[in-house]
Amino acid sequence: MNTKILFSDLDGTLLNAKKEITPASKAAIEEMISKGHKFMMATGRPIQSALKLAESFGFIQPGFYISSYNGALIYDCYEKKTIQKLAIPYEHVRFLFDKAHSFQLHCHTYSRTHVLSEKDTEELELYKN
Repeated sequence: MNTKILFSDLDGTLLNAKKEITPASKAAIEEMISKGHKFMMATGRPIQSALKLAESFGFIQPGFYISSYNGALIYDCYEKKTIQKLAIPYEHVRFLFDKAHSFQLHCHTYSRTHVLSEKDTEELELYKN
């Protein structure tokens, strides 16, 4: 058998407007896992936020993974370990923020546990559980 992996975004895709996973979606994912396939939650959220959701869905078992920070961190939910982590050096972040500001664009970034923003925006609401 060829092992397959399904990637799914969270907000507005896997999660409904109430930030819940439907019973039908959860059952389909669990059936896929029972057949030896893998499932990856993909999100821009920090890992702590994504892990809370994975725990609430019962996804802390073999075959479940998280891609957080828009793909910068890949996490194995069962082994409870980071598989891949890509960080942008501070100097590059500073350059990108300065460039964005020159075009009057808003930016935000992440710490290990939080979304960091220069101002409160409507878009930041998406990062709240």
